[in-house]
Amino acid sequence: VKLANLIVQVSKALACAGIVIDAEKTLGHELLLCGTAPAYAYDNGVPTSQRIGTKYTVFAAARGEKQTVKVLGQQKIDLPEGKSFLPVRLIQPKMSVYMHDGRLYVTCTAVDIAVADKG
Repeated sequence: VKLANLIVQVSKALACAGIVIDAEKTLGHELLLCGTAPAYAYDNGVPTSQRIGTKYTVFAAARGEKQTVKVLGQQKIDLPEGKSFLPVRLIQPKMSVYMHDGRLYVTCTAVDIAVADKG
């Protein structure tokens, strides 16, 4: 129980301190777009029907796992027909920590997303 309380306290401290993670070092430069979904505005914690951007799911080879990245504004890219992934790069990505219902989460946003240069 003491360890669980310590984890909760550390998590709250990180979230409250506005800790920002180095997104480029964490995600690396090998990113593959795997999917997209609309991002909606929230009102008092409830999603509305107002679309504010796109949530891009990318596979980060450096971590060996997927990460959702929210980009505000019009959707810029999508997977080409018949393709299951597309190499992309994030423009000014930011990752941060937040706490919800006693659990620690990492969120990722970017100013923009683009198809990665070939080469």
